[in-house]
Amino acid sequence: MKGVKKAAKLGIRWKLITYFALFVAVILVLLWLFQTVFLDSFYKAIKTRNAQACGDSIVSKINSPNLGDYINELARQNDVCVRVVNGEMRDLYSADISPDCLIHHYGTFQLFLIYNYTKENGGMRFETVPQTQYQSFYSSDFDGQEIGLYPFSGGDLQMGQLTTGESAMESLIYSRIVKTEVGQEGLGLLNSTITPINPTVQTIQVQLALITIVALLLSLVLAVVLSQKISKPIIKTNNAAKELAQGNYEVSFEGGDYREIRELNSTLSYAASELSKVEALRKELIANISHDLRTPLTSISGNADTLLHSYDVLDEQTRKQIFTDIYDDAQWLTGLVENLLS
Repeated sequence: MKGVKKAAKLGIRWKLITYFALFVAVILVLLWLFQTVFLDSFYKAIKTRNAQACGDSIVSKINSPNLGDYINELARQNDVCVRVVNGEMRDLYSADISPDCLIHHYGTFQLFLIYNYTKENGGMRFETVPQTQYQSFYSSDFDGQEIGLYPFSGGDLQMGQLTTGESAMESLIYSRIVKTEVGQEGLGLLNSTITPINPTVQTIQVQLALITIVALLLSLVLAVVLSQKISKPIIKTNNAAKELAQGNYEVSFEGGDYREIRELNSTLSYAASELSKVEALRKELIANISHDLRTPLTSISGNADTLLHSYDVLDEQTRKQIFTDIYDDAQWLTGLVENLLS
């Protein structure tokens, strides 16, 4: 109840300033959240959707005679690396636009692993792995023969002992089972680099801090100006209405800058004019009633006084006439009262 009473005491000007300030605060909070806290999630989600869209495009044109040129153009436009291999894990098409591309370092064994994992996952698979340094991996099972370069991802593709240097960058690997024109299954791979956004976030935070300060100052000035412009005609109308309530029917209600205020002032002006007419009629009615009531009352009072002081000296005829006059005046007053009531 105290909060409601306190809110009710606030004028329209302060309410407008408060609402405007709350609106700006909500916008700034949302801006901070989306530009800092959720920026990484949005960035990775966009990268994921973009990789899947590229994969869908390649699948839709897998049997096109110009697929190689299309893949090169797609890789250039979307900044992704593409590799399509057949069932024997031999390259059919390739677009390598980045020296840090992981999929072009995969050997046959890794490709078979990814192929199996992708097939077990329903024909499509996403994996985010950190960018790493590479070195040749030699297995004692193969008598020292180099069998390929293996990225250390901390997942299923980790093989043997490998010295790595972890980078802040990540790679999004999108794998998908594809079918060639002869019905043979192959593997399509896309590699999209996920750039660290911490420096970007820090830059955005500094910019947002400056924007917040400027926005708060501008919003405060704008709120004061708007509240003054909006509330001024309402306050003026309210003050004029108070004068009208006190009986000043000559008060002026000006038009105002807004249609609703103009209509309100026009209505109040009409009400003031009608109240002025009613007041004039009231005064005239009271004057007339006072005159009409005073005349018979004076007659009744005079006749009653005559009877009171001179009853014994009056003859029968005179007394009868006086009683008749009193009765007539009383009847006239009764009729006047009934007319007033009706």
